[in-house]
Amino acid sequence: RFAVRVFLQTLASWVFECGTALTIFIDDLQFADHNSHDLVTVLLTDTALSGVLFLGGYRTGLENSTSMGSELTILLGLLRDAEMIQSTDIHISNIDKNCVNILVAESVGIIPRLTRPLSDVIFPRTNGNPLFVRQLLQSLVTEQRLVYSVSLRRWTWDLESIQRRPIDNNVLALMIDKINKLSSEVRLALTMASALGFQCSKSTVGLLEIVREEGNLALSDFLDAAVDEGLMDETKSSYRWTHDRVQEAAYSLLSQKDEREAMHVLIGLQLRRALSQPSPTSPSSADDLLFLTVDHMCRGITLIQAYDDKIDLAMLCLRAGKLSVLRSSFPSALMYFTAGRGLLD
Repeated sequence: RFAVRVFLQTLASWVFECGTALTIFIDDLQFADHNSHDLVTVLLTDTALSGVLFLGGYRTGLENSTSMGSELTILLGLLRDAEMIQSTDIHISNIDKNCVNILVAESVGIIPRLTRPLSDVIFPRTNGNPLFVRQLLQSLVTEQRLVYSVSLRRWTWDLESIQRRPIDNNVLALMIDKINKLSSEVRLALTMASALGFQCSKSTVGLLEIVREEGNLALSDFLDAAVDEGLMDETKSSYRWTHDRVQEAAYSLLSQKDEREAMHVLIGLQLRRALSQPSPTSPSSADDLLFLTVDHMCRGITLIQAYDDKIDLAMLCLRAGKLSVLRSSFPSALMYFTAGRGLLD
């Protein structure tokens, strides 16, 4: 934390001398953990840090629905009450009917005047949610309600068929329906990837396998199919979800708490095998792999019942706690030590 503060103070001073302000943008604050919120609070209340514009984005409606959302509520309250901080709330709502028509027109490559009847049907079904609009258009193509005419050389649609189409309750239901139409292996790969977070490095993905009776297969083989379906994006070093609601839809397929815990334990056990190798090369360091392994194992800690497995995880928690102390991450160290001690009771 101290190193980050010194770095930003130096960077902000240099940027300010250039006649501008240092702008820091952090999205999806509703998913940030306590340590991240604590760091943001420290930075924003640091009187030695001037010439900084902080932009934070978060989705409303989750502030009190999860533990992380509650942390966000506390953070927002502290920032609004701090007299030394000038803050402004900007609410971004869904797009209006005209914007939906423009989005539809650009998607199908037709002038907005011709797509108006189609967008008039799409708008009330999506409530102007851009992600919902794009996913609904893709579903219409899959269902052949929206097709490309070779003779007319443009997209055409069956308006009556679209009007008769059942209405999805929300974008989450639409995404779940889309995922359920994929093969069982791809669905399993998506649930495993959703448990890894919004973004997962290829080095981590390379350590994981889809377990099947016929034989295990590499997770990356099925994530490529998810990329083809537009559910994930692939970069040189990672896979990431195209939207956090897509990740939420995939994770919701693990409907029961014990199913989610079992998935995290499965991931943790596979990472544990890699950790036991003499010189693990993925992720970039053995320390990162240790933290990742322990975090997943602890999320399903109640499912670990065998004595030897408890002792093994307790030793991993001890190592992770000591590393956290060395990194001055004391809340994390306490969490690891507490989890390890609980396994020995």
